[in-house]
Amino acid sequence: MPELYVEADEDHVKIRGSKPKDARLIYVHEGVLDYPRRRLKNARYFTAVNKNPEEFWLKVCDYIEAHYDFLNTGQVFLSGDGSPWIRAG
Repeated sequence: MPELYVEADEDHVKIRGSKPKDARLIYVHEGVLDYPRRRLKNARYFTAVNKNPEEFWLKVCDYIEAHYDFLNTGQVFLSGDGSPWIRAG
Protein backbone atom coordinates (compact mmCIF):
# COMPACT_ATOMS: atom_id res chain seq x y z
CA MET A 1 0.00 0.00 0.00
CA PRO A 2 1.72 3.20 -1.10
CA GLU A 3 1.57 6.33 1.00
CA LEU A 4 0.48 9.57 -0.62
CA TYR A 5 1.90 12.96 0.31
CA VAL A 6 0.18 16.27 -0.48
CA GLU A 7 2.38 19.26 0.35
CA ALA A 8 1.28 22.87 0.00
CA ASP A 9 2.88 26.28 0.37
CA GLU A 10 2.72 29.78 -1.05
CA ASP A 11 5.11 32.52 -2.04
CA HIS A 12 4.65 36.23 -2.69
CA VAL A 13 5.21 37.21 -6.31
CA LYS A 14 5.71 40.74 -7.59
CA ILE A 15 3.73 41.36 -10.76
CA ARG A 16 4.66 44.41 -12.78
CA GLY A 17 2.06 47.16 -12.52
CA SER A 18 0.07 45.58 -9.69
CA LYS A 19 0.27 44.61 -6.05
CA PRO A 20 2.17 41.46 -5.00
CA LYS A 21 0.12 38.26 -5.33
CA ASP A 22 0.21 34.96 -3.48
CA ALA A 23 1.40 32.17 -5.74
CA ARG A 24 0.14 28.86 -4.38
CA LEU A 25 1.95 25.56 -4.91
CA ILE A 26 0.74 22.04 -4.21
CA TYR A 27 2.66 18.92 -5.04
CA VAL A 28 1.48 15.34 -4.76
CA HIS A 29 3.96 12.46 -4.54
CA GLU A 30 4.47 8.93 -3.23
CA GLY A 31 7.55 9.55 -1.12
CA VAL A 32 11.27 10.11 -1.65
CA LEU A 33 13.63 8.00 -3.76
CA ASP A 34 17.26 7.94 -2.59
CA TYR A 35 19.08 6.33 -5.50
CA PRO A 36 20.91 7.65 -7.50
CA ARG A 37 19.94 11.01 -5.95
CA ARG A 38 17.12 12.20 -3.72
CA ARG A 39 13.95 13.02 -5.64
CA LEU A 40 10.20 12.74 -5.22
CA LYS A 41 8.53 9.58 -6.50
CA ASN A 42 5.82 10.20 -9.12
CA ALA A 43 5.57 13.91 -8.31
CA ARG A 44 2.89 16.12 -9.84
CA TYR A 45 2.99 19.89 -9.30
CA PHE A 46 0.10 22.36 -9.30
CA THR A 47 0.41 26.16 -9.20
CA ALA A 48 -2.05 29.05 -9.17
CA VAL A 49 -1.85 32.80 -8.71
CA ASN A 50 -5.36 34.20 -8.96
CA LYS A 51 -7.42 31.04 -8.61
CA ASN A 52 -9.93 30.62 -5.79
CA PRO A 53 -8.41 28.20 -3.20
CA GLU A 54 -11.52 25.99 -3.33
CA GLU A 55 -11.24 25.62 -7.13
CA PHE A 56 -7.53 24.94 -6.78
CA TRP A 57 -8.06 22.15 -4.25
CA LEU A 58 -10.79 20.63 -6.44
CA LYS A 59 -8.33 20.48 -9.34
CA VAL A 60 -5.85 18.62 -7.11
CA CYS A 61 -8.58 16.27 -5.82
CA ASP A 62 -9.64 15.48 -9.39
CA TYR A 63 -6.06 14.48 -10.18
CA ILE A 64 -5.79 12.30 -7.06
CA GLU A 65 -9.10 10.53 -7.77
CA ALA A 66 -8.07 9.88 -11.38
CA HIS A 67 -4.62 8.48 -10.55
CA TYR A 68 -4.92 6.77 -7.15
CA ASP A 69 -7.16 4.14 -5.62
CA PHE A 70 -8.00 5.24 -2.06
CA LEU A 71 -8.98 1.69 -1.07
CA ASN A 72 -5.39 0.55 -1.74
CA THR A 73 -3.61 3.65 -0.45
CA GLY A 74 -2.03 3.33 2.98
CA GLN A 75 -2.07 6.82 4.43
CA VAL A 76 -2.50 10.30 2.98
CA PHE A 77 -0.38 13.04 4.53
CA LEU A 78 -1.26 16.72 4.07
CA SER A 79 1.46 19.12 5.12
CA GLY A 80 1.89 22.87 4.99
CA ASP A 81 2.46 25.92 7.14
CA GLY A 82 -1.09 26.03 8.51
CA SER A 83 -2.41 28.96 6.49
CA PRO A 84 -6.21 28.99 6.06
CA TRP A 85 -6.21 27.95 2.39
CA ILE A 86 -4.06 24.89 3.21
CA ARG A 87 -6.28 23.90 6.12
CA ALA A 88 -9.24 24.10 3.75
CA GLY A 89 -7.62 21.29 1.76
